Amino acid sequence: MTLHENSTQTKRRFVQNRKLCDVTFAQALKSISSLLLPVMLGIFTVVITVNQQNATKQQREEDQKAAEENRRVERDIAAERYRDDIFDAYIKGIGQLFEKYNGSLISNRVPMTLARAKTLNIFRRLDPQRNIRIIRFLHESEQLSGTREQISLDLSTAELPGIDFRHLAIYRKQLDNISLASTFLSNATFIDVGMKHVNFSRTRFNDSSWSSAQLENAEFTFAELHNVNFLSARLNFVNFSNTSFNNNSVNFRNAVMPYTKFERTRCIAAHFNYSNLSQSIFFQVNAKSASFNNADLTNTNFSLANLHKTNFAGTKVSCSQLDSALSIKDALLPNGTCVRDPNLVKNGYADCNTPLLLSWVLTHGNITIMKAEADFNNCHFALQSNNVGASMYQKIGLEHWDSGFWKYSLAVLEAKMTNGVSIELNGKSQNGTIIDKKILDATENNTIMRLHEDMKELDVLVKFSAYYNIIHNKNNWCDEIKLFIDYGTAEVESLRGL
Repeated sequence: MTLHENSTQTKRRFVQNRKLCDVTFAQALKSISSLLLPVMLGIFTVVITVNQQNATKQQREEDQKAAEENRRVERDIAAERYRDDIFDAYIKGIGQLFEKYNGSLISNRVPMTLARAKTLNIFRRLDPQRNIRIIRFLHESEQLSGTREQISLDLSTAELPGIDFRHLAIYRKQLDNISLASTFLSNATFIDVGMKHVNFSRTRFNDSSWSSAQLENAEFTFAELHNVNFLSARLNFVNFSNTSFNNNSVNFRNAVMPYTKFERTRCIAAHFNYSNLSQSIFFQVNAKSASFNNADLTNTNFSLANLHKTNFAGTKVSCSQLDSALSIKDALLPNGTCVRDPNLVKNGYADCNTPLLLSWVLTHGNITIMKAEADFNNCHFALQSNNVGASMYQKIGLEHWDSGFWKYSLAVLEAKMTNGVSIELNGKSQNGTIIDKKILDATENNTIMRLHEDMKELDVLVKFSAYYNIIHNKNNWCDEIKLFIDYGTAEVESLRGL
């Protein structure tokens, strides 16, 4: 076969093979297409089905929400209708009492008792908005007088949360001559409200605001205040006697409150910063850790007040004002220094120029005041004879301690001494019976005694042992004997560091 014939035959076979491949590839594509179509249709069907199911589910959820919203609206409408009905029934019932008892619920015990029962019952069933309408109704009918000369309808024990007294005041500004004594007011709002001749005696306030309020001739005696704000309020002749301010939660910052009375009040850690307290009375108050920073304390009376750790920075409080206080221990003075209470033990720091027997009573042996060997500028109490021991004592009266008001108070005794010396602190009753005894020696810096109701005096008894001197051939001594009272300690146990 010639070369030309071979070439021709080769080309013919190539063309045939190519046609064969084209046919095979086309058939493959056709087969794949025939397979993909039902798959695509199946996927499309699944997607459509899922979408329809999701749409159905979403529609069902929306229908359920709409139904729930409709039911909620219906319940709210029914509740509103119910409240309106019982409110109207209350007004009608009280109106009938007015007609029956000549327009007064407080002139006779029977209508007063009926009106009290109806009112307390309705308060528990109504919302704050309707309760304020009840109070307005009683106030405008002159059944809630805030003056001592007039009797007021007794609403004691009523719980009134969320009351906004701006809605009760005339033009949201003035509310006079009203009594809500012995009630429970939480989240109450008195912001910017002016009030005269109002009575909140024995009322318990929680989370309430009197910011920028104006109060005149208001009674808060025996009330309890927790988280109450009097920021920038104006108070004139307001009485907080025997009131309890919950720890660190009452704020009088920037308040103008001259002639305010705080007698036997517990205002621990209260804030009076930048307030005007001129002519105010803080008689026998527990103002432990309170802050009067930059306050106006002109002629403010702190007689028998507990001012332990109180802040007077930036004030012009005088020494005579603080001298009348029960305690000024660790108080911060305007000059930036801290002070301590006077030592209840007379001549507790041995004074070489003061006779021992002027303050102390020797029971046996001999004790002398002599210069300290380590420091000739100081003196101390020393045993004069090494052959026998000696003891001396001093009585401290508790006439300034009111056991009824200053409960949980502590007597704290401190001293420096060598071995061979001990100091007894005895708490005694009126007839001299020892109720409690504590002993301080060289191993401790102080000893603490809880004061009991029956204690009338404390005895400080210093004992020197001759045996120690003989064995060790050393003079034993003591000095810096200090005694002070920490008043009302348990009331601030929850305040760390106060």
